[in-house]
Amino acid sequence: QVNAIEMMDGKAAVKLDNCIGCGLCVTSCPAEAAKLYLIPEEERIDPPFNYEVWEENRLKDRGLANKN
Repeated sequence: QVNAIEMMDGKAAVKLDNCIGCGLCVTSCPAEAAKLYLIPEEERIDPPFNYEVWEENRLKDRGLANKN
């Protein structure tokens, strides 16, 4: 879904920058090798309120936001 898993030296590895914590990798791993761990609450990032807010944040992070 989010391309968070890649093969490295014949093993699946998680790209943490792409991981959204959805758990899809855990439920679909045929070897049951994937685990999902909670991060401390102070390190968690709440998802955007809606698509518009998400898009604004994404553009701002990439330096493409309107400067109105």
